Amino acid sequence: MDDKIEMIRLPKKEGERINYELIFVILTIATLLIIFVGKPMYINYIEKKQLEAQELLVYNILLRIQNEGYVDIPLGNETLRLIPIRV
Repeated sequence: MDDKIEMIRLPKKEGERINYELIFVILTIATLLIIFVGKPMYINYIEKKQLEAQELLVYNILLRIQNEGYVDIPLGNETLRLIPIRV
């Protein structure tokens, strides 16, 4: 008698194939939702935060000009000095 261990192969059931197809469909739908719903929402959120940051920056520059009379903005090797001028 051989001491070989034989692999027992169970016949595939129809239900197993349906489960893989169901998982594929769910993943496809989730991917499409992320692409068409999630990404635009994320982009809108980023644009909103960038606009808020720009407004805050301008507000802080104007506040500093009002308090100190000028503001220096470094631009590479040069400095831009903003001062209020009344006309």
